This record gives sequence, C-alpha cells and structure tokens, in this order.
Amino acid sequence: MAWKNGMKVEQSSKLNAYGHTLAALSNLNDVDLHTEKLLEIVEKLEETGDATTQKKCENLMMSLRKMSEMELNFSKYSSELKEMPRDMMDMLRIFSTDVDTSTESNSTTATNESPEVVDQKGISINIIIGCLLFVAFASAIVLFIIWKKKWLCFRKPEEINQCEIIDNEPAQYPPLLTQDIIVIVIVNQLIMRTLDKFEQWMQLLKYVTSSLNSEERGFPYSPMEASNQHDDTREDFLKLIVKDASEYIIMAQDSNTSGIYYHQGVGSLKFGRFTVLTESETEFGNSQNIVVRQLKITDRKKKLTRSVKQFQIKNWAQGQLPSISHAEVEMILTECSSSTTPVIVHSPSGTGPTMLIIGMEYISRNMECNEQMTFDDAFKRLVDKRYSSFSTWREIGWLQCGVVYCLSVRHDVELSHYHIMNNVYVDMAVKGNGLPQGIKN
Repeated sequence: MAWKNGMKVEQSSKLNAYGHTLAALSNLNDVDLHTEKLLEIVEKLEETGDATTQKKCENLMMSLRKMSEMELNFSKYSSELKEMPRDMMDMLRIFSTDVDTSTESNSTTATNESPEVVDQKGISINIIIGCLLFVAFASAIVLFIIWKKKWLCFRKPEEINQCEIIDNEPAQYPPLLTQDIIVIVIVNQLIMRTLDKFEQWMQLLKYVTSSLNSEERGFPYSPMEASNQHDDTREDFLKLIVKDASEYIIMAQDSNTSGIYYHQGVGSLKFGRFTVLTESETEFGNSQNIVVRQLKITDRKKKLTRSVKQFQIKNWAQGQLPSISHAEVEMILTECSSSTTPVIVHSPSGTGPTMLIIGMEYISRNMECNEQMTFDDAFKRLVDKRYSSFSTWREIGWLQCGVVYCLSVRHDVELSHYHIMNNVYVDMAVKGNGLPQGIKN
C-alpha cells in the first residue's frame, strides 16, 4: 500500500506525469507479475480518462485478471519472463501518449522516446561530430605534409630551363664568301680616320644605352651563392648543363668570386643532387690567365653523368679589357664551335666579358657569309638580345678588332690588316692618343 500511496494519482491530470512511477516496474525482477498492483494502477487511470480511455482500461483490466489466474512462479520460465515488467511499462507509455493526444489537441505532441533514447541520440551526434572534426584535422595535417614534401599532386614538375641561345640555325647561313671578298670586308673596316672610328664606337655605345629591349632575363641565371637578394642558383646551373648535354663552358671570372660550382684542383664537391668532380686542371698553353678544367658532373637523382671542358679566363673585371689576346679567345672559340651542343658562356653580370666572347663568334660568322652586312649591322643584332650588353666604347673597339682577327685567321688572310687596326685601337684605348679633347681612355 505504501507503493500505491506513493503514486499520488489525484495530483496529476496527465498519464505521462507518472513516468517515474511506471519506470519503477522495471525493477520487478521476479517472475510474479504483481497483477493486483497493475489492476489498481489501471483503475486509477480509468477514473481520470474519457470514454475512449475507460474502454481501453477495461480491456486491459480483463487481460490482467486472466493473467492473474496463471501459475508462473516456476523457475524454467524465469529468464523468458524477466523482462515482462519492462515491456508492460513501454506499453503503458505508448498508451499514455495516445490518451494525452486525444484529450489535448492543442498541446504539443508528446514524444514516444524515453529520456535514455534522447540522451543516446545526443551522445551519438556528438560522437559523429567529433569524428568528423578529427578526420578534418588529420586530413589537414596529411595535406600539409604532402605539400611540404612535394609528394603526389604537389610534386614539383621538372623545370624547363629556358636559356637564350645567341646563334643562327645552320639553314640561315648562306654559303661562305670567297677569300677575295673576305679581304674587302676586312679592309672596309679599316678605311676610316681615327676620330671617325672613335665616333663609330660611341654611336654604337649610344645604341646600347638607348635600347628598348627588356631588362628582365629568363631563368636560369648565372651561378651564384645564396644571399639576401636571391637564392642559390648553382644547382639550377648544373641542371642546365646536364639537360643540354653541354660539352664546353667558358667562364670569364675569378675563382674567388661568388657562385663557384667546381672543386679548385683535383677533387669533388656536392651541390644539391649534383656531384662535380674536377678530374684535371691545367694552364692553357703558356697563358697564366687561362685555366682549363675537365669536369665530370653527375646527377645522382637521374643517374646521369656529363663530361664538360671548362675554360676559365681570370683577371677580367667587369667594364675592363680582357686579360688575354684576341688570338687566345679565337683558339678557345674554334675548339668550342666544334661541338653540336650549346656552349655556355658566363660571367658575374652576363654582360661585358660574356658578350665580348659571344660577339667575336656571332658577328664574324654573320659577316663571313653576307657581303652587305657591316660590323654595325651585326653588332646591333647582337645587342638586341641582351639588355645593357656593353658599358664602354673600349669594349666595342676591342670587339671589332677581334672580329677582324677571326675573319683573317679562318680565311687565311694576312694579319697585317688586323695589326693596323689593333694598333690604332691600342693607341686610343690604352695610351689615350687621338681621342677628342676631354675624353678619357
């Protein structure tokens, strides 16, 4: 009776208010259904309901009375019937919901889910959200690692090293001029007064300084060590050599400058994925300003090896005259031009010394197959390929003397014409003779 009195039925007008009381039925663990107590509960429910509710309660009470006549207190049915009280509670909960819906049509529809189910759903949602956040966080970390390591779709493609080649295709070269016409081409460069020759060089220098070609240069740049202004470019430089299978390099700078990409003396150095082995190092003939090295460049990643011959011209500062003669430059160019692969010429600035070496080959090759082409014409074609290619008139004068020397040697023309022109140049550029007043050599 204490349990019955604890229901406090008279204080409630809704069946769902007795949820905590009905939930206590789940603790009835024995086989006995306690039908007397259930009948008392249904009788209380019948008193508070309408006609429909009373009808349902009567049917339920009839069923309970029939069940009370059954003898269920034996052990073999204990496990099967142990959950019957809980099932009865679920049935009453559904019944309570039906009654509440029929009596209060304007109220909010009661849920048929227990608090435990709602809590379980909330926990499930939280678990799902947590899993999604974890997957997103883990994916972000994995993507960052892949990007950092340059794996999969972030793999850095093989760079195409674009480097301008100052050359003509063989098909563009007409047949060479005969020796007698070559002599005329050479002499035409000598028939000029000293002041007129100086004026010619000054006009060509003005053409260089007023050129509208772009200052921007394409990748790659000259080999340099890393600084505050740029990255280390030596590995890119070596990549260019291997890619183009170059056989010759002409280097117009000292070994104590930035960007040295080889071992001085016999030995090896590593630059990124490349190993550079200096196999030999000798002087070029009797010249103390030219060093010849035989280099072996190995790409450890692609397992490729290139053998390259390097000519280093020392003691040649930017804006200054070369430390070697036209004859020595011509011998180097003759050997390098035998190669069918690009010849790499470099200096710290990419102008001045670089353009003088290239210019002797480029201009002389154009003039020896075109009678109408003058030195000025070929020179302008050359400087249009490189911004600020020359900085002084003395460089241009030295270049013209070198072109005359190349034309003379290649076509067996006497060098007397070259010596005449070179002496005039030395008087002006070195001794300062014959220059207009106020012009310094």
